[in-house]
Amino acid sequence: MTSLSFSSQAYRFVVVGAFSTAVNYGSFLVFFQWMDVHYLVASVIGYVSGMAVGYVLNRMWTFGSIVPHGTLRLSLYF
Repeated sequence: MTSLSFSSQAYRFVVVGAFSTAVNYGSFLVFFQWMDVHYLVASVIGYVSGMAVGYVLNRMWTFGSIVPHGTLRLSLYF
């Protein structure tokens, strides 16, 4: 992928952050309100799902990384 300008990357970073926050709160609400999961467990599920979405989208879309990632890199992100 070609190198993006700083402003383009910054815009994509903000979009990914907003989307991953929506995934975080959305999954929390689904598990807590609709599935009657304890709020702490639902919060952890929401947090992890939002972080995973943010990692994947930032890696692929924001920064355009094509280098294969290993479990070490993923574990360092979390």
